[in-house]
Amino acid sequence: NQFLASRNLVLLRCLLGLVTGCTMTDKKNTFLKPYQCHLLTSMIRNIVLKQKGLIATVLRYGIPDEVVDWLIDFVPECVNDVGALMGLLSERTQLTAAERLKTADAALRIAIISSNEVEAKNLANLCLNQVIGSFYLILGPVGVPVNALIEDNGMDLTQVCRKAIFRILNALQNISCSRIGLKNECSLALQKLAGMCKAESSTGAPRRKALLKEIWDALVKALNAMGSSVFLS
Repeated sequence: NQFLASRNLVLLRCLLGLVTGCTMTDKKNTFLKPYQCHLLTSMIRNIVLKQKGLIATVLRYGIPDEVVDWLIDFVPECVNDVGALMGLLSERTQLTAAERLKTADAALRIAIISSNEVEAKNLANLCLNQVIGSFYLILGPVGVPVNALIEDNGMDLTQVCRKAIFRILNALQNISCSRIGLKNECSLALQKLAGMCKAESSTGAPRRKALLKEIWDALVKALNAMGSSVFLS
């Protein structure tokens, strides 16, 4: 079983590289001409359907945002991994802060397309809690250059986290108007985030304040799309 799971993981990454044109290398993701093929798409869907947890594993090892978007658009079977994604995000040792936010971005998009309201609400809440928990990492440390947090492979953690939060806030605008419970769950989390933005808005350098303004605007836009608005006590 372990051998088959490893084989399917490698096969899935190769097929995703073909259909999206992404090389998915460790240091730089180069995009070539994608190979559009209904047969390949069917193969990917079949692999994901047969092996639960495969999408969570792929996300754990990291895939580019463009590949995530392709999966959401063409592989609805991703919703079968809601439980595995919740387990991955609940585990505190498997992912770095930046990896957790990138995974939360993908997981939230899966929650939005899931027809199971209870699972969708639980997963969405867990994803947005990652944003709240990483809020100060997203802003960056006070008093040091904004690109001070660099990993050994050259990855700028702050920039990765910032890109993830804006993708997450943008994804929230795609929740269907009929998903009342999911929208309410997400709105509650965004109210907490709005309070944190408000508390930090009076301090810091101009660039920090500008970033807070961008987050605030994206947050308000997401709330308005869900039929809500910011309520601050």
